[in-house]
Amino acid sequence: MKAIHHLLCILVVLVLALHVTNVAAGGGEGRGDGGLRREDITAAIINQEQHQRHEKERRQVQRQRVHLDRQDNDKTAEKTKKNRQDEEEMEDDHKKNNKNTRHKKRTRRGGSVETENIFSDEEAAYDAPSPPPSSTAPTPTPTETICKSIIAIGSTRLHPDDPYLLTLSPEEVRKLTTDDTLEGDEDFVCELHSGDFVPLHSTSKQLHAMRMALQQGVIVSSVSTIEYVVPETVEIHETGNESSVVEEGGDDDDEGKGGKKITDIPSSAPTTTATTTVIESVVLPPGNILIHTDPVVLNEHMGRRHLRYSGTKPLLVVRVIDSTGATPPGGDAAYISNKFFGTYGDTETIVSQFASCSYNKFNIVYDTSYGPYEAHIKNQLSAPGVLEVQLPISMYNSKNDIRRETQLAVESKLGIKLPGPFHHVLFVLPQCVVDCGFAAYAYVGSYLSVYQGVYYQYPAVAMHEIGHNLNFGHSGGKTSTGEECAYCDHTDLMGNPLYKDDVADMCFNPAKTFQITANGGDWYDPTRIETFDPFNGAWSGTLVGIAEYGNMIGNTDHMHSRIVLKIETGTKLDLYLGFNRATGMNEDVKQGLNMVTIVEANGDGLSYSTSVLLATLTQGQTYSVSNWRGTGVTLTVFVDLIRYMDVVPGYASVRVMFDGQRAGGVTTSPPTSRPTRQPITSRPKPGDHTPPPTPLPTPLPTPSPTPEPTLPPTESPVTESPTSLSPTDGMVSPE
Repeated sequence: MKAIHHLLCILVVLVLALHVTNVAAGGGEGRGDGGLRREDITAAIINQEQHQRHEKERRQVQRQRVHLDRQDNDKTAEKTKKNRQDEEEMEDDHKKNNKNTRHKKRTRRGGSVETENIFSDEEAAYDAPSPPPSSTAPTPTPTETICKSIIAIGSTRLHPDDPYLLTLSPEEVRKLTTDDTLEGDEDFVCELHSGDFVPLHSTSKQLHAMRMALQQGVIVSSVSTIEYVVPETVEIHETGNESSVVEEGGDDDDEGKGGKKITDIPSSAPTTTATTTVIESVVLPPGNILIHTDPVVLNEHMGRRHLRYSGTKPLLVVRVIDSTGATPPGGDAAYISNKFFGTYGDTETIVSQFASCSYNKFNIVYDTSYGPYEAHIKNQLSAPGVLEVQLPISMYNSKNDIRRETQLAVESKLGIKLPGPFHHVLFVLPQCVVDCGFAAYAYVGSYLSVYQGVYYQYPAVAMHEIGHNLNFGHSGGKTSTGEECAYCDHTDLMGNPLYKDDVADMCFNPAKTFQITANGGDWYDPTRIETFDPFNGAWSGTLVGIAEYGNMIGNTDHMHSRIVLKIETGTKLDLYLGFNRATGMNEDVKQGLNMVTIVEANGDGLSYSTSVLLATLTQGQTYSVSNWRGTGVTLTVFVDLIRYMDVVPGYASVRVMFDGQRAGGVTTSPPTSRPTRQPITSRPKPGDHTPPPTPLPTPLPTPSPTPEPTLPPTESPVTESPTSLSPTDGMVSPE
């Protein structure tokens, strides 16, 4: 407005100057050449004065409004502060009156099971912020449930030499490459009732709480849902066959990128106009998170095709071309088909390795029958098992936009809703450009995985991501300096050790092997996997590696050998022992070669959990846990013998016992007390599977043991017993 005022002043001065010039030139009061009448000058001055008066009044009104707004804001801030103080006082009183107890707040929706919001005093302070006052955020009703389920996203990290890291700051590189926590790095999406996926936004504390709940079995990926979320919508305006989508970016969208994106799809003959409102993402309201897990849905989920650990597994690979013509590096559809299926002679593929690890019980195929869709699907494929689609957007969009557009393109081309007849669907993208902090990612307990750049060429990366589809968590442990890490168990494919296109001979650790068998997979004879409770006596026997499992079948010397020994701890966090034989299908293993491995995992070994490698033991070494289950007695694992150079199968002779105990169960110094065990979740069966129980504390991993100098090993503890962490507030578990 100041600029307009200055222009008017200059105009008036020019008018007066011209008038004076005309008068001096004899123009008089009449109109001379180029002159103005006096009436014109007077009108200009009056207009300027009116404009100045109006502008002054406008500024006065604006100042009054600002003053009133400030008063309202001050009142609101004071009210909010008072509400928070009242809440803190009530919470303090609540804690004093209910110290060391657990509190339950129940709600029931429709005919579904009850859900609980369970927390302890320590948890309430640990997890999420307090809910806002009801005056500013009214409690929503159960009818506002939007997500059919919430799905965790597990990923594979970038290779340390990935060129994308050169474009980042040192701090950004550190975040993407430093593996210094066992919490995990899962993100979450909301599966809508339509089957589409949208980002789920939350605070950092809520995200931490959800990750902990996932590890403890409170959240079952692809089954559990969040009762209350707030949808963020976008309007799609369509005219005949022509459509334009205008998406308002926010400060907290899925990729952390704001701004606006416009996508136009031209048409030659627009006829009608329609506006559709779609859900672009969902947001968690502040405060605790109410999780609901329906046992009926859980039971149905356990029988879904993509979760089955055995049988024929139809797989679709999608080669993605973006709007600029960018394609995945390496080659065409035939090249990709060869990399995944070995159709043209490649011998290191996910087909060959899954078949080897499962002893031909998990068979990935591309040439199976697709039922009523068979003729159409096979006509659309560009190479065996590979479909090509072109996107209406470029790789300069967010990974969620690219995933969504790819899914829409596939469904449009095939005329089906994914997954259709496929058990697993893999999107192979060109080199990532925006938000490239991943090599690949997959939806846990679902069918989808996504690969960017060269990473689809590495069979171990694809096996890792399909492992997430099969509900496997990451495999972590501790570094040589004692730091926690979520990916550093390199005895297992879920620890990310292999980044080569011709190196893939590696299988899964004892915890994952137990999970496969306990959930119905027939890769191995279940009698070769034993669950042992130390209170029932000492255990002594031999362990054989899964790489030579086939050689122990029918071998009279190994009629009683095991491939996994599960040690019950009385909680859902148990220990799993195995012999990591580095040969054949497991010859590319990078850690603990031909050693006994001890792995810790949550969920009774049945559900998603980041396993922790506690120890790798060679002959003569021990691993001890003091004060076993609060008895004051030390439990020790002894590795008496490892033999593999001159025998097939190789094996390890192992004993597990308390101080003073002998092999065979003769106890000279029994524990003085036996704590009550929690019920052990049995192997799920159709129709009787129940949802996971209330989350339990997650112990810290213990450091690697120190070798003993002589045999027999001493019974002194090598490590201290695990220390418990409090579970997370705001989580809901079904009854």
